[in-house]
Amino acid sequence: MQNGSKTLTTAEGVANGYGFGIASQQALDDAATNTALQDLVVRLAKASAWADANPAEWAAAYSAAVGIDPKAGELAQGRSQRPAIALDDSVVESEQTLYDAFVDGGAIPGGNRFADFVDTRYKDAVAQATTSN
Repeated sequence: MQNGSKTLTTAEGVANGYGFGIASQQALDDAATNTALQDLVVRLAKASAWADANPAEWAAAYSAAVGIDPKAGELAQGRSQRPAIALDDSVVESEQTLYDAFVDGGAIPGGNRFADFVDTRYKDAVAQATTSN
């Protein structure tokens, strides 16, 4: 750790680390917006795959863009890479387990199924984008 800092806690073993993009049903139902969203998702997937394959270059570019020390950028980006993955049953089940833990802890109200909020229409495009790099 830099400057004598230490890690107090992590979410390892507790959270799955997934992040999600969100769009309204209205946006998804509009053909032009849907096309633009798919283009965005594919570009993000390709960028993520490139960053994963080129960590030093990505950390340098990130550091320069946000104006931080390259070593800090390398450390930060080494911890926060989130590769694009298809939304399959294992992802949905993992997120449901996390949701249920928050419900059981009284942090959020229950009664929802995570699968009801998942749309997999871009799954094949993401798979193609991340395997063609």
